[in-house]
Amino acid sequence: MTISDFEKYPVFETCESVAIAQLPNCFNQTLITFIIDRFEMPARVNDEKYQGEMVVLFEVTAEGQFKVLHTEAVYQELKDEMKSVFGQLPKVRPATYNASPTFMQFTMPVKIPLSRNVIQEYTNTTTTATNETKSNGTTNVQPNSMQQEYDRIQNQEFAVQNKFNSALNIPFSHQIYSRFDAALNQVGTNAHTSSKPFLYT
Repeated sequence: MTISDFEKYPVFETCESVAIAQLPNCFNQTLITFIIDRFEMPARVNDEKYQGEMVVLFEVTAEGQFKVLHTEAVYQELKDEMKSVFGQLPKVRPATYNASPTFMQFTMPVKIPLSRNVIQEYTNTTTTATNETKSNGTTNVQPNSMQQEYDRIQNQEFAVQNKFNSALNIPFSHQIYSRFDAALNQVGTNAHTSSKPFLYT
């Protein structure tokens, strides 16, 4: 089982009839098309003939609203315009985890000028992989080499003389855990706890 087995992307109205496996691509394409159509390039950026990239970290809330969390760009005008465009985005059907509405965060690179953009595979902040950008601008998700660390672990019996018994049922909520899941994956998969409820006996 993986996170994606229980996770569903946010849904734009134009993606309502799309198969669930195609929802990420439909979401990405609809979003970048909306941005390119409405983004007005600041005069200063055009005058200085800037070519580069800006990055937007945003969230689709559990209510289906888009919220910009952070932007990185050479010009403040680019940041302001991107926030303005995100403010025009329609409300969408929120992402779900385990059949319950939840927030979902994304990191989106936007190339400047906008004509350099192609449809990209944007990275969910809970994704446990690194991104390798191809020459055509699309993003290819490659497994992190550190993720192989778990397979090399050799299990040994843990001998304890004094064992404690408990009937506590401790649930671990993945909705909260996913906030720092990506950071844990950067130091190897053996840093994980679990998202399952455990019964200690």
